[in-house]
Amino acid sequence: MSEEPTEEVFKNTKSMVFTLLRILKFFYSFKYLEARLDVPSQVLWRYVTLRVTPEKQTAEKILARIKESRLIEEVISKELSEEKEFWLITSNPGILELAAMRLAYDLRKSKIDVILSTPDIHSLPLASIVSSYLKTKLCIPSHTPCSRTVLSEPYQIAPGVLDVAAIPRDCIPRKSKVLVTTLSGANSSYFNPVFTLVLKRYGQITAVFSMLGNTGVIREAVKNFGLEPEPKIIVLVEKN
Repeated sequence: MSEEPTEEVFKNTKSMVFTLLRILKFFYSFKYLEARLDVPSQVLWRYVTLRVTPEKQTAEKILARIKESRLIEEVISKELSEEKEFWLITSNPGILELAAMRLAYDLRKSKIDVILSTPDIHSLPLASIVSSYLKTKLCIPSHTPCSRTVLSEPYQIAPGVLDVAAIPRDCIPRKSKVLVTTLSGANSSYFNPVFTLVLKRYGQITAVFSMLGNTGVIREAVKNFGLEPEPKIIVLVEKN
């Protein structure tokens, strides 16, 4: 299990600045970033191309400006507000990385042992990148249980349409602290099987993360399961 809270991810501010600027450059020009971050575009270019690395104090100031200007939220909201097909969203690693970094910041004081994806195929790339950034064990449900050591839970995707979510028994160690991730939290049916699998292992769902979705829908799913203590719910872009 993870021994440190995700705050460890943010200790190297220089690396974080390089990663954030590299991704943001895909969506904005250096001139635009100069205006938003109050850093000369030539300096930003040198940071992105690793000609120069910022001093720690400078890196911390840039990180603070990125947070204050809400650039990450702006990019994600813009990309997800265009009613794109899910496969187009998951094919953009920059968006997924920004979401993972934003999540890691939100959970920097939390201890997460396992990241569990909802069983829909669109959520798997997001869960993988989140696991990479949080440096935490990843557990991905399968639709084809084929071993006695597998835990499985049937669920209904739509009226008359059944599926199954299955994981190896040791994928979630007993009493683990689990982060449930999903691309879209608009359909509560995907939460039912993963919540049940965690409870079967006597685990605690610490947080539920959705890139886009409805906080009310997720909160209702949490309430229906009587999860205690109530997990933190993080939705980047709200959808009705």
